[in-house]
Amino acid sequence: MSSSCNNCNHFNDTSSTFCVKCNTPLLKVETIVERLKQKQLDLEGRHSLEMQALKKEINTLSKSLQFKTGAKPETIIKPVAPAKSIVERKLVAPEAITVKPLEKTVVKPPIYSPPKPVEPKEPSKLELQIQAFLAPVHQLFSFTNKAYTKYKSEGKLPIFFMTITGLIAILFGMGYLMQNSFQYMGIYADVVKVGAGFLSAIVAGVIGFRLYHKHVKYHEFGSSLISLAIILNYLMIYFLSDLGNFPVLSSAILGFTLIVANTAAAIFIAFKYETKIVSVLSLIGGAFAPFYLNATGDGTFYYFYLWLLVAASCFIAHKLKWKTLQHLAFTVAMILIEYSVFNDHLNPIIYTGYYHLFAYLFFFVALFKKNTLKEKLEKVDLVILTTNLSFFIINLFCLFEHDLPYLGFILLANAALVSVPLIKKWNTLNKNIKFTFFLVIGTLLGFAIPSLFGQALMGLFWSVEAIGLIMVGFVFAMPGIRKEGYLVLLIALTKLVYSSFIIIEEWDNGLMHEGFLNFVTLGLVISALWFFCKKFQANFTKFETRLFTVFKELTPVWLTSIFMISGYHFIGIWVVNLTIIPMLGLIYWEKVLNTKTSVGVALALSIFYLLAFNISATHVNSLRFSQQELFAQIAIIELIISLWGIQFFFEKIKFERSKFFPITHQLRINYASYFSV
Repeated sequence: MSSSCNNCNHFNDTSSTFCVKCNTPLLKVETIVERLKQKQLDLEGRHSLEMQALKKEINTLSKSLQFKTGAKPETIIKPVAPAKSIVERKLVAPEAITVKPLEKTVVKPPIYSPPKPVEPKEPSKLELQIQAFLAPVHQLFSFTNKAYTKYKSEGKLPIFFMTITGLIAILFGMGYLMQNSFQYMGIYADVVKVGAGFLSAIVAGVIGFRLYHKHVKYHEFGSSLISLAIILNYLMIYFLSDLGNFPVLSSAILGFTLIVANTAAAIFIAFKYETKIVSVLSLIGGAFAPFYLNATGDGTFYYFYLWLLVAASCFIAHKLKWKTLQHLAFTVAMILIEYSVFNDHLNPIIYTGYYHLFAYLFFFVALFKKNTLKEKLEKVDLVILTTNLSFFIINLFCLFEHDLPYLGFILLANAALVSVPLIKKWNTLNKNIKFTFFLVIGTLLGFAIPSLFGQALMGLFWSVEAIGLIMVGFVFAMPGIRKEGYLVLLIALTKLVYSSFIIIEEWDNGLMHEGFLNFVTLGLVISALWFFCKKFQANFTKFETRLFTVFKELTPVWLTSIFMISGYHFIGIWVVNLTIIPMLGLIYWEKVLNTKTSVGVALALSIFYLLAFNISATHVNSLRFSQQELFAQIAIIELIISLWGIQFFFEKIKFERSKFFPITHQLRINYASYFSV
């Protein structure tokens, strides 16, 4: 007799309390409690009978000792009354047993000290990494152990061993048959072997179906035979493609057609019978078909077939509530798509459509549950989302690297398309989902801008991606994604710094050129990262603490540079007379944001006054103040006033705690004594 599990519909033996497949209780809680109470009473009964036998032995031993020594025991141990019925029995404490010690010989019982409990040792990082790497193997052994336990509890171990041994024997037997049989048939030997293999697969599949429908206890065995039939079909199609004497049978078109048919049958079986192993076989076998069929022609139709296969696998995974299949489908799809990107000459229009099909399929898998947006994203969903978005943009870039304006318009269109569900569901979405949508839209826009305006802003291209990854890592507490973001940030900043040196080459050609735009972008990226990540300071690592401290120190220096460069191109050398503005700004910056170098940079800016005087003196060929040009005279006056009055500014903003305040105080004293003389 068997009973069906309400959760997974798996049939279990009636003696089972929990489902052997999903550990769901098969009975009501009250029934389980009654069973456990009954089991407790049975144990008490057996314990009572054993205690009765033990006391009889003790009485017998006591009488024997009394006969030999003449001693009388203080207490005569009475035999225990027969155990009550199961219904009347109650849990009682055992009676005390007292025996008079012997007069001549006293045997002391040995003193027993229980062993000290050994605390389990914490696993090392290497052990944890090895466990994570071997997790799939562990799951396989766990599944096998559960199956073994189930069959053992039902007294059906012969069926379990018969299934395992039979599958191994058939697979190895078929492999031997394909290699070493029918040699006497000449050139037709290979055809006969392949035909026999297909026939064996059909027979195994038919037997599997019949057993599956015959009785519930044959479900596992029937599913195994069906899986065996699918594996044999894939194996025979491979051998079929190697029939050199029969070009019609060995053609890639026929082989691929058979692969499609076998995969379609496997998907139907997995969907109808909810068989996990068949769904995995259909995905792996169908996806890698062209590689073991040696099909190297145009893959236009193959990638459409691959998309249907992956979409079907994702749907089956949803039906089976088995996310591992979705993750496997995503991995297989990304591997095969990237293989085509880097090894094939692709048609941009056709493959743009394919990349969009795959990208939006996995956007849907990561962001949606059935037809509604998820309220909370798991870490694996974020990994799928960010990886899918990155590969989508990289693949499109590989297609349109020589036509970047087209890439820019495509990315803008995708940003607008992704904005639709965000706008429609704005009032019902939580802040994490909104942030995720903004990340996707911002990344698409960030990559669209340099594509539309050329390679000059490729640093921005990478910076947007880096900022997005770092922010996702902070919001969802994923250090791995943050590390990936910092690696991309290093590439972006290197590109921006390198491009910023164009300022030197284009100094006399105006302000709006590639060098200045990249320098502006460099500062904006650093400032944006420092500003947005301030609220995550509690989660900073040591590296992040140092990095964002450097960013905080660099931001005012960058602002000062922008002010001076822009001022020079607008008013020329007269910009030195405005140096007092960034000087005071840097001092106030350090006071408010508690930086360490801003005041030092501010005092160092006084060198611009000396530079102005040097330029003027060289031009007029004189060091006398009255003969200098007006901008130099104003610069020297500002220098004297700033060195005299900068202490007053420190006191005015109440910043006497600065380590530079004593220096400004000493400068004021020196200038006062100089002018008094």
